[in-house]
Amino acid sequence: MKCGGLLKNDLLSLIEQADDILPLFHLKGGNGFPSFKVISDNPVFMNWRGRVQFELQSIYDRTKDNFIWDTLVILKQDFKERHEQRSFNDLCGKLRAIKDNIDKYYPNELYIQSNEVKVDMQTKKPKVFISHNQKDKEYVDLLVELLECIGINNKEKLFCSSSTAYGIEFGKPIWEGIEEQFRLYDLFVIFILSDNFYDSTASLNEMGAAWISKTNYISILL
Repeated sequence: MKCGGLLKNDLLSLIEQADDILPLFHLKGGNGFPSFKVISDNPVFMNWRGRVQFELQSIYDRTKDNFIWDTLVILKQDFKERHEQRSFNDLCGKLRAIKDNIDKYYPNELYIQSNEVKVDMQTKKPKVFISHNQKDKEYVDLLVELLECIGINNKEKLFCSSSTAYGIEFGKPIWEGIEEQFRLYDLFVIFILSDNFYDSTASLNEMGAAWISKTNYISILL
């Protein structure tokens, strides 16, 4: 069965992509001010970072492993302009250590190799997933109203985290609730793109999860 947000081989692939991310660093500053290399404003890096964070969060939620937590701290907090290159190097070191000990986080009985996975989509119910930042709720509420009018009007058909009617049940952790949607349903994702969306790690995580799981989607730009 699938364990966490991704399969073991998918996480290994993400870790290997770190070498492709490194050249994205670029200089910032100059004109009389000290210059330094940054990467946090690059959308490719932001997407990769969100996908790595999504998977490591899934691992931490089921293992409570301190090393995974330390790596998550770097992903969540340490990319702050002047120190971004050092933070990236620290992150890559930890990701390599995770790669070298990958079976610790994916015990054999808990995962199936990617080339052995046979998902029968007919066993999964179709569902619309609205990926957005809660700051854009006024627009999303209108979209929900439109979907309700065409019959997408219950929690088995629609997921919208900012909605009390279609969101995560009370008391369930947000990461667990989102992972459950990707695992249990044949999703069609609607991305509500805005500055708020791109400023949100959670939103980028959802985009990364959709990309990894090859989920059908459309994007609406506010």
